[in-house]
Amino acid sequence: VFGFMIEKNSENKAISKWKYRVVFQGNNVQTQNFDWATFQDQGSSPATMEASKAVTCYGCLEGNAVEQADAEQAYIQTPMVGTETWIELPHDAWPDSWFHGDRDITRPKYHRPVVKMLRALYGHPDAGTMWKDHCHKHLTNTGCILVDNWPSCYWHAELALFLTVYVDDF
Repeated sequence: VFGFMIEKNSENKAISKWKYRVVFQGNNVQTQNFDWATFQDQGSSPATMEASKAVTCYGCLEGNAVEQADAEQAYIQTPMVGTETWIELPHDAWPDSWFHGDRDITRPKYHRPVVKMLRALYGHPDAGTMWKDHCHKHLTNTGCILVDNWPSCYWHAELALFLTVYVDDF
């Protein structure tokens, strides 16, 4: 995994903010035998362009509204399932106990330690499927039902809510 920091909305300092993300380096994955790892094809289907237009149209009807929301920290709320994955942490993510004395990276106690990945971090080839399944479970627990033949589209009859999910946007 590796971390990077970006400034969101850098063009407008009044609303800009710094965000730090840790992602899985999906282009550098090896098996325990040091062979290159392979993954299954994408297991989630994004909402179609027609679905997004249908939601917008529905929201424009009298008495309705259209809103967009972003799932906060979507991938780190999603448990890692399937094949056990072990990752090498960057030095700045190491706990203090992995160093001799101060956090001097020239004096670590371990050489390239690994830890089990517990969350489906962005960048993992199967993370999108894990997030989709996690999100689907929570949406159906609230009364939403998946719309037949429209991937990632949900209907909540009691609220008359038509919802599309695109990656981590609602």
